[in-house]
Amino acid sequence: MKSLVYILAFLLLISCNSDKNEFKAIDLRCEYLENPLGIDATNPCLF
Repeated sequence: MKSLVYILAFLLLISCNSDKNEFKAIDLRCEYLENPLGIDATNPCLF
């Protein structure tokens, strides 16, 4: 049981330190517009 915990902790450390887990936000929209100059809605729809 103890070795399983060590293996899982090791795998978790490896997965957290990799550079492949890089997230990028692309194609963002607000009120169906890509680059709005202003937003008149009090609760805008974000996509």
